[in-house]
Amino acid sequence: MGFVHFERNIDFEDLYAERCGFKKKKKRDCICSIICDFVGETVTAVTKSGDMITGVVEHFDPRTGCVTFLIPAPMTPPMQPATQTIIGCDDIESISQEIPRTRR
Repeated sequence: MGFVHFERNIDFEDLYAERCGFKKKKKRDCICSIICDFVGETVTAVTKSGDMITGVVEHFDPRTGCVTFLIPAPMTPPMQPATQTIIGCDDIESISQEIPRTRR
């Protein structure tokens, strides 16, 4: 018995473009294709310049590729306000999210 090869013509870029709401004008990287899944979630993003942003993905604009992070105020003195950071999705290198531990 041998292997059966199926030709799959799935264009994942089109699939994510449709799901995230942006039009396929230029090739988007991996983060731009999935960032809409993280809206409302707390993540740590590492930028291409090496900066780390930990906060809630507040908004993603599929037309511009802008991602808005809400970074909570620190709990320790000196008291500082919460901040909002806007970055282009093309400038994000990676996204990490804590996974809740499950009991076995």
